[in-house]
Amino acid sequence: MNIKGQNYRTWFDQEIPMLGNLTPREASETVQGREKLEELFAFSEETCRFTEPALNVNVPAPWARWKLGMGPGNAEEFAEEEAIFNSPAQEGTTKRKPKHEEKLRKRQDAVFVPRRCELKGCDKVGESVQKCSACALVFYCSKEHQAQDWPRHKPDCKHLRGSGLLRKYFLTVDELEKYPLGCFPIRDPPSGAKLSCFICGAGGSEVKLGRTDCCNLPVCDNEEEYQMLSYSRDFCKRSHSHYTSCGFHHDNRHAGDWRECTKCDDERTTAPGLRSWYSTNGFNVTPALERCLTQGSYLTKPCSGCKGRIMPGHDGEIFAYGKTYCARCK
Repeated sequence: MNIKGQNYRTWFDQEIPMLGNLTPREASETVQGREKLEELFAFSEETCRFTEPALNVNVPAPWARWKLGMGPGNAEEFAEEEAIFNSPAQEGTTKRKPKHEEKLRKRQDAVFVPRRCELKGCDKVGESVQKCSACALVFYCSKEHQAQDWPRHKPDCKHLRGSGLLRKYFLTVDELEKYPLGCFPIRDPPSGAKLSCFICGAGGSEVKLGRTDCCNLPVCDNEEEYQMLSYSRDFCKRSHSHYTSCGFHHDNRHAGDWRECTKCDDERTTAPGLRSWYSTNGFNVTPALERCLTQGSYLTKPCSGCKGRIMPGHDGEIFAYGKTYCARCK
């Protein structure tokens, strides 16, 4: 009920495309706006006949009409909707320590980077490779290989040098030692074990802890504090579920270990030749296998509106008419 009430209250003050990007409250103040609202209500009622109501049309039309002064009715007739609308907002109980807030910020900007030469066909890994001194997001075994790969790497390097990304370098052999294939979901810890969120490090005295649905790892389970439409990444369980291939793999009921699942990246990658952000961001406990991160793949993609680049998951982007635009082109 708290979640519904929050959603109801949000609806009246959010910009809606069908209303010309006005809020319902603003639209109700003009004749033209009320006409658009009636179209929206009709669309909502038609949609709800076949599917679960979408987020921007899930307020009951008769009550919303009355609430906006556009229809008959009274508080007694709409007592149930009024009770939902007036339900108290959920008070947050999360109080992370500063060091765990800082760790969460770093995780939000983290990216796993394989420690291997990125020139296609080269098999050098580990100590035999050195990172690019400009962007520190790719490795090469020699200056010759770096020069050969420069035409491909140049747009990435130019866009990402000096970025605030936290680089997490890895070797698959080391990651498999920590998390062997087939280990997920992990076993429950012994009773009474002291747990902390694997993403931010917060303990039970700072936040309500739970387990991820996919891999059974301890994590902040405070989704009831999430504000609708905020897209905040301060909610560790939600971020792992929404923004990782591990969560996607589980939600779509794919078989086996997500790191060996070809369906996941095929379905999540939005541009050819682009490395999957969902498999390499900081909400993962471990990244995809090196062989699943195509050697010489791009970390950024071009903007459809200008000559700029976009780092998925980190740079703002807008999707419109089948194209992707950077935040600068908004």
